[in-house]
Amino acid sequence: MQRLKILFITKDFSQYLERNFHYLQLELAKHADLALCHEGGEMPDILRGLPFTPDFVLLNDMFHSTHCPPVEGVFDLQIPWGMIMHDLHGHVDRRRAFLMRKPPNIFTIYRSAFRNRYPEYEGNLYWLPHFAEPSVFRNYHQTKDIDVLLMGAINRRIYPLRHLMKTRYLKEPWFVFHKHPGYANFDADKPALVAQRFAMEANRAKIFLTCDSIYKYSLRKYFEVPASYTLLMAPPNEDLRDLGFKPGVHFVAISERDYEEKVEYYLQPHAEALRERITRQGHEFIHENHTTAVRAKKLLKIIRNIVRNG
Repeated sequence: MQRLKILFITKDFSQYLERNFHYLQLELAKHADLALCHEGGEMPDILRGLPFTPDFVLLNDMFHSTHCPPVEGVFDLQIPWGMIMHDLHGHVDRRRAFLMRKPPNIFTIYRSAFRNRYPEYEGNLYWLPHFAEPSVFRNYHQTKDIDVLLMGAINRRIYPLRHLMKTRYLKEPWFVFHKHPGYANFDADKPALVAQRFAMEANRAKIFLTCDSIYKYSLRKYFEVPASYTLLMAPPNEDLRDLGFKPGVHFVAISERDYEEKVEYYLQPHAEALRERITRQGHEFIHENHTTAVRAKKLLKIIRNIVRNG
């Protein structure tokens, strides 16, 4: 089968807080001819500078300046193209105006949220959920010396359950909280709990608490924490169910009403075997079904079908 030729217009994520799109491009390059554009510009100029004529152009959400450089002329493209969409609650009017012009192929991270907010464009929708890079998010076999860990943003308006849990447990000696490091690049001279450091810190915990925000997004932590061999406690949602996440099997489902009871139970010595079993099952589930390689294979299959039928 002839290799696809793909142009991926995206910011450079190799040192960024969240690096999934760096991992994804590395995996895509194993199976397709991949050209990257980090600077943006006019589409005719970008295409003239490529070593090949692409079969498909993929943009990493033009409505996020941290994800995609500014690009002009996408609606004049004579080849198939598509766009990854991230936080669907942002720039809603601009997104809808964009979609009304000429709906592209849309690769959404959050399927249910897209259907609820932009139902008229479901026919243009492909689901590209988050995933975990197994070389980074794995079992480091560290001593489980943190009982309960919470990391990341805790804005009360966006993450009410995280804020509630952090407030409840902050003074407990067995609880550890790390605030969000910020959306920025992090290199060796600017250490932070990101990428491998995040995974290794998560790997130390018996229990990791988080939530899916008021938007009910299947966020990266749902994939990265179990992949790091730690018991995830978080609310379930529709996307997670459809991705195969089973409460009590791969993670522990919690709400504002029962999180205290479940944290207390799973820290008891008599629950250690159950905690270990769910941790192991969650780890295996992610590493078998939700890795970079799995997502890249699915994305290439979708693009090949679009090109074939375009």
